[in-house]
Amino acid sequence: MALAHKQYGALPWGELFGPAIQHAEAGFIVSPLLARAIASLDRKRAAASMQIYFHLDGSPVGAGERMRDPQLATTLRKIAREGPPGFYEGEVAQAIVASVRSAERNPGEMTLDDLKNYRAVERGPVCRPFKKYRVCTTPSPSGGITVLQILGILADKPSEALRPGTLSQIHLLSQAERLAYSDRAKWLADPDYANVPANGLLDESYLRSRAKLIDADRDMGHVEAGIPPERETSLIDFAPHRTKTLHGTSHLAIVDKNGLVVSMTSSVQAAFGAQIRAAGFVLNNELTDFSLEPAIDQQPVANAPAAGKRPLSAMSPSIIFDPQGRFFAAIGSPGGREIIAYNAQALVNLIAARASISSVVSVPHFSNQNDTTILEKGTRLITQIPSLLSMGHSPRLRELESGLNGIRKSGNAYEAASDVRGEGIAVGD
Repeated sequence: MALAHKQYGALPWGELFGPAIQHAEAGFIVSPLLARAIASLDRKRAAASMQIYFHLDGSPVGAGERMRDPQLATTLRKIAREGPPGFYEGEVAQAIVASVRSAERNPGEMTLDDLKNYRAVERGPVCRPFKKYRVCTTPSPSGGITVLQILGILADKPSEALRPGTLSQIHLLSQAERLAYSDRAKWLADPDYANVPANGLLDESYLRSRAKLIDADRDMGHVEAGIPPERETSLIDFAPHRTKTLHGTSHLAIVDKNGLVVSMTSSVQAAFGAQIRAAGFVLNNELTDFSLEPAIDQQPVANAPAAGKRPLSAMSPSIIFDPQGRFFAAIGSPGGREIIAYNAQALVNLIAARASISSVVSVPHFSNQNDTTILEKGTRLITQIPSLLSMGHSPRLRELESGLNGIRKSGNAYEAASDVRGEGIAVGD
């Protein structure tokens, strides 16, 4: 999912793929994070194509070793030379289909026509004001609407109550997340296949009515999805979906010398995706982003799987504009369904608290997906547990592995930072 401020002209394919081809051929040093992911693979169960991640003696490739992938370099050269048809047709497409159909576990029924007929869909961003700033992010089936709902629910809360790490911020954000995640589970899906009430979910009156459900001193517990204006007279009701939580996502934010901005989140869903390689790359496991059941208690699920349908995602890269309409910041994160909570917290800290980008990507995380309030393990948030318990929360400590990357305009310069929990870096000329 990518968001761009200003339009690029013709895409220079060779220039775009050049660095990746060089790294695939010359090799790159395996990072500790990648090494841990490789070590988690079971070689005995891994497909033959995945053996590139192991030594001949069966040991996994480790941190600090150089890894090369000439097959990937060949594929990237082909795409750089031929453009999209170099991927969706010909040898690369044949390799993908062959790998899917011959998979040792859960072989699929993908065909060459499936790939040839696939079309990327360009959808306009969804934008909403927050504290006089304008936040633009990705529409359904991505996670941007839920992020904007959280911000909209908090719009009238004083900035003082939203200061990073305070009890009031944890409480108010967790309550707004309860409300927004409940709406997400019921109403959001691929708008080409379901009547997604996007305008209603972001309607100011609707968000104010949802905000009124928040008790400033008490956790509201599990909440039901609301009925946005567009659905008040609808005869079709949806059941909330249920999905797995998997982590295999990356984010980048870029501002170039011409002021062009990109905020992009990409994912293969789980680490190594479906653990199937073809033509030098792993295939994703995004099917698990659909609901586990197409219907629950005889009610249809909006995010039910279907041929040609795009699954619901939490990815929500954002670009923020200041009150004068100028670029202010770009940010996003990986992290499964908690991507939404990470991004909402980051946006609140950027805008309401006017925090620096380095502070925004490093503060302790918390989240609530309409269940329990999760606090990041090993952080100062542990000191808030007694107060949260007294307010009716059921706090639980857990690792919250985000990967926030962001850029913030500061005067005539930019400041950039990468999440302290990940392995990203911030660089500039």
